[in-house]
Amino acid sequence: MSTIEPLLTSAEYARRWLRGEILEARIPPGTRLRQATLAKQLHMSTTPVREALRDLAREGLVSLTPHQGAIVQLMTVDKVREIYEIRVLLEPALAMRTMPMLGEEVLVHASALYDQMEVEDDPSAWSELNRTFHDLLFAPGAESEIGVLVEQLRERSTPWVAVSLSDADRRLSSNAEHAKMLQAIRSKDASAYAGLVEQHLRGTVEALEVNSSERVKAAHTL
Repeated sequence: MSTIEPLLTSAEYARRWLRGEILEARIPPGTRLRQATLAKQLHMSTTPVREALRDLAREGLVSLTPHQGAIVQLMTVDKVREIYEIRVLLEPALAMRTMPMLGEEVLVHASALYDQMEVEDDPSAWSELNRTFHDLLFAPGAESEIGVLVEQLRERSTPWVAVSLSDADRRLSSNAEHAKMLQAIRSKDASAYAGLVEQHLRGTVEALEVNSSERVKAAHTL
């Protein structure tokens, strides 16, 4: 059972549901998403649906145009791999910069998120916890130029984290990497922390390439 489901707002629920439907190819590329239809289907007003579509547009899963509204976009593994290649260049540097600013309060919060991920078995919910975990660790550098770039790239790749983590073994290994990151921060070992961040990113994209092939194939054939 999800540990964060009871806390979801209507917009968050709509975003998660739509993201899953798109990534699983149940809503194929090219589909026009009508706010009124989705609101009726999800038993909510159009306001949270509109907010969810804006979030998905920032992630690159849909495009928003003045006349056509929201259209589902085709995401490919090649596109996501390119995003991760850039992240590998930037995030270890951001980790080195932010680590000295991570105090005990942040570590306590991050450790609590780690504990939640240890027992979470829903990939989508796990990816939300994972995002919060990394947001917390990068928060001290969020307003820097590199921090803004990293956040934009992370936002574009967020929906694919759940795909890469559909394998329970990958979730376990990913959380083991989280534990090592926390230990490196507590030990004030910036070099080790940066190396773990790079390893974490490379592991995620490798898992994505393995676990997404059938989803991408389905998206191309619909």
